[in-house]
Amino acid sequence: MFYEIKPSEKPAIICSDGSGFTYSELLDEIRSLQEHLKGGKLAFCLCENSPASVIGYLACLNSHTVPLLLDKRIDRELLLHLLSVYHPDYIYLPKEPDTVSARILGGYGIGSERTNSDNKQALLEEPEAKLPSYEEIFSHHAYRLLSSKEAYGTALYKDLALLLTTSGSVGSPKLVRISHNNLQSNAASIAEYLELTA
Repeated sequence: MFYEIKPSEKPAIICSDGSGFTYSELLDEIRSLQEHLKGGKLAFCLCENSPASVIGYLACLNSHTVPLLLDKRIDRELLLHLLSVYHPDYIYLPKEPDTVSARILGGYGIGSERTNSDNKQALLEEPEAKLPSYEEIFSHHAYRLLSSKEAYGTALYKDLALLLTTSGSVGSPKLVRISHNNLQSNAASIAEYLELTA
């Protein structure tokens, strides 16, 4: 599979400031995060254009943890809805203290916009919004990994590799299911089109 990285001193990621990772360094980072992930589990990955996002994505694929890729700037209410519906086993998100992070870490939300009691009252008015509780189990670079304190035992299809929301989804978005074979075929097609050989 394309995400099974081999050690090499060649550059794997180059950032706009000139920093980056070799394939060997990237592999070390992936393995470090992968130790905290269990296969067959669901992870919400709040993504940005950064090496840490790439590391989280590849660690999930290599551990057979199924990531749902979401923009880190996702609408707060939509994220709360997705959390209450899918109860992910893990959440991989930026460390920055925004209201989304505070909402997840605080269970009922301890953010700058609203008081704790306000958030609890809001959830009381929305009985369907039953959020799981999470705790931080790993941290590196600008990201943290949260693990659910509750075991839901949700069975995921063994060949499922990735979940994506449909474009423009609001309310109850549909999720696109992508298998490991789908991912490999897509990567091979892109490499062929771009004439990538290494």
